[in-house]
Amino acid sequence: MQEVYVFKYYLLQITTFVTFLGLVVMLQQVYSIQNKHKEEIAILTKGICQR
Repeated sequence: MQEVYVFKYYLLQITTFVTFLGLVVMLQQVYSIQNKHKEEIAILTKGICQR
């Protein structure tokens, strides 16, 4: 019975870790997309100001 408990405990830890990693990756992607948009907006505003 003890082995099953340990296995479930490890499984829970692994699942939590994987979920956390997934969240981090998602946040990084969202952040990089926002940065790209900021750069595009900066380029657009520069272009408008130069006209």
